Amino acid sequence: MPRKLLLHSLRLQLKHPLKRKKERHFIVERLQLLDQQFYLDHIRCLYQTYFDQGLKFHMWPDGILKIAQITERTVIQKYLEEYLILLRDKISQCTTELATQSSPCPLTLSLLNIVDVRLHEFVRLHHIDLMRTIRFRINKLKDKIHEKQLFQHLSYYYLNNDQFKAISRLTTIRKEQLKVFDEQTMLEQQILCHQLPESLDSILPNLDMKKLSQKHCKMVQELKRFTLNLELQRYEEDIHRYEQLYQEEFNKLQEQIQNPTSSDYKHQIDILMYSVESYLNNYKHRLLRQIRHREACFHTNLIRQRRRRQSFMRENNIQVHPQIIVDVPKVALNDGQLQFLSQNGPSYIRPNQSYLHCDQQQQKQIDREFNKTLDVIVPYLVRVYHMSPTSTIISRFSHQLATYLCEQYMAPVSYLHAHRARQERKLIQSIRYRLKKSNQVLRVTDKSGIFHIGDANDYEQKAEAYREKTKAYIELENDPLCVVFDKAVNLLNDLRSKKHILAWQFDKMIPKRENAQLAYLYFVPKPHKEGTPLRPIVSSMHMPTTGISKFLDRLLRPLFDKHVRSTTIIDGVDLIRRLQAYTANGYLKPTTYFCTFDITDLYTMLPQEESLDILTEFLLEHGYTKVNAVPIFVQISRLRSFL
Repeated sequence: MPRKLLLHSLRLQLKHPLKRKKERHFIVERLQLLDQQFYLDHIRCLYQTYFDQGLKFHMWPDGILKIAQITERTVIQKYLEEYLILLRDKISQCTTELATQSSPCPLTLSLLNIVDVRLHEFVRLHHIDLMRTIRFRINKLKDKIHEKQLFQHLSYYYLNNDQFKAISRLTTIRKEQLKVFDEQTMLEQQILCHQLPESLDSILPNLDMKKLSQKHCKMVQELKRFTLNLELQRYEEDIHRYEQLYQEEFNKLQEQIQNPTSSDYKHQIDILMYSVESYLNNYKHRLLRQIRHREACFHTNLIRQRRRRQSFMRENNIQVHPQIIVDVPKVALNDGQLQFLSQNGPSYIRPNQSYLHCDQQQQKQIDREFNKTLDVIVPYLVRVYHMSPTSTIISRFSHQLATYLCEQYMAPVSYLHAHRARQERKLIQSIRYRLKKSNQVLRVTDKSGIFHIGDANDYEQKAEAYREKTKAYIELENDPLCVVFDKAVNLLNDLRSKKHILAWQFDKMIPKRENAQLAYLYFVPKPHKEGTPLRPIVSSMHMPTTGISKFLDRLLRPLFDKHVRSTTIIDGVDLIRRLQAYTANGYLKPTTYFCTFDITDLYTMLPQEESLDILTEFLLEHGYTKVNAVPIFVQISRLRSFL
């Protein structure tokens, strides 16, 4: 680890600037001793477990047998005893050196016990791989011991050779199945870490990717995706095939064992089958634990390899992951910034963001989350379960929530995660600066959900052309929010005073002045269409009329679904089911025609007055005047006042 990065991480961990050379020398030297002590102590725990389990069950790990080069129990026991003594001596030596080294502690540092606590936490955070490996080795030995005990238990039932061979075949099938699962898991990790196998690039060996157009690059990308999907599908089919073989073999074994002649014998058979299943399940879980451990190690290695790269992008290579679409002649971002936007995408959430803030800011965030959560949960408990806001259980929950939030926000992180958080923040800040300086716009695309970089002037021209074509939007000279808010409030007050709506319905629809915002228009690009047109989006989440719209939607949508569900197609899956039913009924013939159509600018072209007329006609046709005691026509007539 570079010394500069180490010192920076230590400053953050100790909450001390470490400006003096004596301070830095003392902290680094003490950190080395604590790191050595931590490592030795965990290795001692591992070998102590080996020693205790070996004495108790007379089983030793393969690694110990290989080191000792002998299988005699007394020799291995003596070897472990000597090694444990050696480890204890080294730990004692570290403890003595720490005590000696603490005497010249600089007075400018905090109390030594506080420094040691923070350094201990720093060391622990940077030995996650070591602790994971030790836990795995201990569990691996315990699994083998438990498996041996289960097999010995099986031998008490005097199984014949054919039955033992059947159990052996079952373990072999399971082993082969999990071998396929292991390969699939490693491939999935490569996909996750954006490091695909080199064999995937060899499907087009003589193709110069730099000379391809965007259209041809997309074709190559789709080919690679198709190849990957085939590979993953093959893994799934093999796993399913092995599972079928396993079940067939298990059923045969069960038929061999189960041939009861009395109720007592049947009881023994049930116990035997339970023992067989326990043995096989333990074998399966032991192999799965090994796979998960290899998966974690493999993931860590892939991440480290990616960090060691000088460049984020590989030359002459097209990735299968969604790539950012650049729609400008000269993009303002470098390769690393473009690759960051491509790999992470719009849904990416930067990890450890709270780490970048000071304690005061983190505490404010904790308080906001705490109050926000309680504002939702406590009223629900009072309303639904009739609890008192001052009840003991709510007070206990509040305390536990505050403790949990504090632990999550204030938890220290390793230097790698801290470094990643700082680097990503700097990267995002540089992306914003470069885009603003070059007058370029970063937006999420309409269909594919990836980033698109376009020219701000081009956006303005397309937006203006859209407004001119549709005449659906105009630029307001003043803010009508107060007028709309007052009209909504007056409407609801009038409906409530005439008892057309109930009190709880009034509370659902009444807008809150502190949350009210005017709707605004923005555009998202549609690069899947020629010329990259823009789709208009009107954000009206906090409009004064949003509560009324949501309430009416909850009233009217069930009526619409009830009467037009048979002629409405919800999504692609529903379409396939309808076509299957259409075919089963004999309606699909060679002369059947299918047609589709699209309405340009549908939502902006819907006439509001005519829409309300259609709604009124729909309700009259089906005989509705009230829905849940709410006079629909009264509300529709009042809604016309907003048009």
